[in-house]
Amino acid sequence: MYVLGGSQTNLEFRYKTASELYHKGICKGIWILSRPGITECSVFLGRNLTDNEWSILKLKELGVPDDCIEPIEVKKRFFGTFTEAKGISSLIKKRGYKSLLLISSPEHLYRAEISFDKYL
Repeated sequence: MYVLGGSQTNLEFRYKTASELYHKGICKGIWILSRPGITECSVFLGRNLTDNEWSILKLKELGVPDDCIEPIEVKKRFFGTFTEAKGISSLIKKRGYKSLLLISSPEHLYRAEISFDKYL
């Protein structure tokens, strides 16, 4: 399963959906877009979380084990979804997977489907 990138608000919704599907046994792991940068402050750590730390923490709060979450780096280019599709499709072929479940917001899925269909 791959969760397409987005804003924190969108990602929280997407991570909830991904975790529900994970807990139903639909997939064995969750790929997330590795994003550079920092986000909200963690009182516990005494610093701002990186975007990846924030994403992993959100999925762990939803019961997804650490070892089932994999941040995937995608070469940054101008067209986000298209770039994600190219990078993730290449990784799927490299690892020999036969299918991919995409998690995104409803208004974004059509664009994601077109982008991934180009490479898969």
